[in-house]
Amino acid sequence: MLSMTGFAQSQMELEDYTLQMEVKSLNNKYLELRFHFPYGFERLEYELRKRAKEYVSRGKIDVYLKVTAQKSRELMMLKDIFLHYHEIIRQIENETGVKISYSISDIIALKSYLNPFEQNEALRDISDESIIEIFNRSMEMLVEERKREGEATKKSIEECLREIDESLFDIEQRFPAIVDKYKEQLKQRVEELVSNGVDETRIMIEVGIFANKIDINEEIIRIKEHLRKLKTTINLNQPVGRNLDFILQEINREINTIGAKVPDYLISEKVVSIKSSLEKIKEQVRNIE
Repeated sequence: MLSMTGFAQSQMELEDYTLQMEVKSLNNKYLELRFHFPYGFERLEYELRKRAKEYVSRGKIDVYLKVTAQKSRELMMLKDIFLHYHEIIRQIENETGVKISYSISDIIALKSYLNPFEQNEALRDISDESIIEIFNRSMEMLVEERKREGEATKKSIEECLREIDESLFDIEQRFPAIVDKYKEQLKQRVEELVSNGVDETRIMIEVGIFANKIDINEEIIRIKEHLRKLKTTINLNQPVGRNLDFILQEINREINTIGAKVPDYLISEKVVSIKSSLEKIKEQVRNIE
């Protein structure tokens, strides 16, 4: 079982550059991928989207790529930029006769102003294979992190399931006493109304009607079956979030029926306890892939 929340960070050293990638994952109904790459690397987005689906099926995932040049490379790039725009400025001076003074910061600003879409040197030096490799590495780390989160979530769900099992057992044990109590109450009321004794057969018929009306055996059987499926599902090594959500809805429907059928304070308390545990599980399931 995998969580949809997770974080991974990896780094790759190339000859002239350092690649840093971060992947952040949050819960989402569907798979939503967003790439935050330097200009020019968007060309890889289609390929990386295909690869991402091999690792995850749901979640809102943000992928960040940072490219840092080594000092020697950065100096070379800065020198090339300076010489390029220095030549442009000198040409303007020759054509206009106006002397232009400038600093390195002016050159960098000028580059952005004159040609903001100029491809960075890194685009020619960093191969697609390097980006794909660091992406695969980051996604593998993300999956491992989501597995760890999923295991912690599973333990929390299992604790809630133990609470539900205990409450359901208490309801089963309490139910026969409710029928017996109704029988005694009915007998007392009849005795108060008649003076020639009590028709035991009539009382048993009334008790039978009452017991049939509030019978919750079928609901308990269905809840146990749903709980069995839920316990099996959380141990599957595949996306299970949607299945768990459906099972929880079914359990909630059955426990609501029990609460509506049985007019007993103690059973009502157990129904509330089970619904509380179901709500806790539902919160956990929102983060499960």
